[in-house]
Amino acid sequence: MSTDERMSTHHFHARLLDASEQLVLHDNPGNALDGFLDATLQRVEGERAMIFVRRGSKLALLRYRNFATPPEAERLRIASELVEIVFEVGTGLVLLEQDLRDNHRFQEAGTARGDGELAYPVTFGVAPIFAQRRPVGAIYVDMRKAHDDASFDEKQREALRRAAAQAKPALARLTEQAIEEAQRAPSVADPLLARAVAPILGVSAETRAVRETVGRIATSDKTVLVLGASGTGKELIARALHVASGRTGAFVAENVAAIPETLLDSRLFGHEKGAFTDASRSEPGLFQLAHEGTLFLDEIGDASLDLQAKLLRVIETGEVRPVGSSKTVRVTFRLVAATNKNLAIEVAKGQFLEGLLYRLGVLVVRLAPLAARRDDIEPIALEALAVLARAAGRKPPRLAPEVLEKLEHHSWPGNVRELLHVLEVAWELSRGDIGPEHVLFVAAPTPAKKRRTLAERMADLYREVLQDHQGSVPRAAEELEVPPSTVRRNKKRYKL
Repeated sequence: MSTDERMSTHHFHARLLDASEQLVLHDNPGNALDGFLDATLQRVEGERAMIFVRRGSKLALLRYRNFATPPEAERLRIASELVEIVFEVGTGLVLLEQDLRDNHRFQEAGTARGDGELAYPVTFGVAPIFAQRRPVGAIYVDMRKAHDDASFDEKQREALRRAAAQAKPALARLTEQAIEEAQRAPSVADPLLARAVAPILGVSAETRAVRETVGRIATSDKTVLVLGASGTGKELIARALHVASGRTGAFVAENVAAIPETLLDSRLFGHEKGAFTDASRSEPGLFQLAHEGTLFLDEIGDASLDLQAKLLRVIETGEVRPVGSSKTVRVTFRLVAATNKNLAIEVAKGQFLEGLLYRLGVLVVRLAPLAARRDDIEPIALEALAVLARAAGRKPPRLAPEVLEKLEHHSWPGNVRELLHVLEVAWELSRGDIGPEHVLFVAAPTPAKKRRTLAERMADLYREVLQDHQGSVPRAAEELEVPPSTVRRNKKRYKL
């Protein structure tokens, strides 16, 4: 086992131990169970999970994870039947969806897709929890794969067994009061948050961290800055924040770099009837449209300095004045801005207002490029094809293993947007199961370039400005709009 694997295993065991200790102490059992299932899902690499407890002769669902709503009756029935089977055989169970069709217990259902969410073959894993040779509970995990023969490997099975063993002392001592509290407490997969993060697809550590961040900051009123390359899904994150916030107002999105200068004031602030030649009626601006909701401003790094100044004033005062009006209007909204630029460098170049950067960057969400989170390619591809199939009223196509290999080896310069385009083309070309011949890239795959660090780019900036001014620190400081001491310090730091 490598050092990284040992550290990952140690972290997994530590999280399970911490959660199980909280359960034993009955310290917020709902949160403890959520943490327990999160750790299990991360290690098992599953998609959804449930934990059951035995109450007399009945089986009760304690908590669930990554279901958009509480599990539907059919999905819950299947999971409960699987739990009863593992109680009978006395050991864990891993099986594929097609195995259920041959089992008499599931013939009435006819399918394992009771809730319609898992459009691809599902692998089920169930581990029983025994105490003094009697069943006290069970852990259920499922995942979907692009082909029928995918199953949990031995490492995943061992992680599931370890989780069940760790849960044993906690569930065995869980009181009726703690059980009821756990069932009553809002889950992380509460409907609002789960519905918000459901479109943020992926199983990578980077994507899990983004979903956790969205859940943590969704209800805050602070501005959010979403950073990421083009095509990584910045608007998707903004929408998730809006949905999870529970705000009653609208979600309003605008690419600020695309607003013509002549329409800037009218688009932002609205206008009164007769304010200009074509103003035949009063119209609200973006700020008013987003009142009590969320305003998403994309490509903020490309906004003009004039727009930046006006945006900064609205953020600071919370007031707008429509064109042609003498009165200000009070507005309240959550601002989410996004860019693929490094705004600190733009500030140093004089292309972005330092004050606005401080106002926007209160909370930051960073999106990794798709090439840095290749584990997300398969779940994104499966969901995209399932959406296309539902729209066409057809069965989702199977993806040959060679297709996934081809997708995972592409450099994805266009990120998720490029992946969705490639899949849409493959769908049109195949009209059935998708093979490697249907996967066409706009350009030949090229090795992903190593991203230059901020220090490297800052060194280039100071080097260029100093060269332009023949090494004069005062003139360089004047151009960069920073104190001469900052230029001298950076000149020494970057050995210029």
